[in-house]
Amino acid sequence: MQACRMSVELGLNRYVSPPPPNETELQLRERRNRERTYLVLFVHDRSLSMQTGRQWMLPEVGFSALRIGIVSRFPSG
Repeated sequence: MQACRMSVELGLNRYVSPPPPNETELQLRERRNRERTYLVLFVHDRSLSMQTGRQWMLPEVGFSALRIGIVSRFPSG
């Protein structure tokens, strides 16, 4: 799937932590859209892999870093 390869080439799998202190609203929205796009591709990649029995294309390492960053933004409790 070309979208998966492109997402890694564009660096969508890299989590930017912590966000810069002078980040504008536009930059924040762009960063969040990049994270969301990668997460959707990640889920779609895993879904296709399970349905077809093929190997997945996106590395789990990138997703783990994203997940840790997203979870740390929302405190539990």
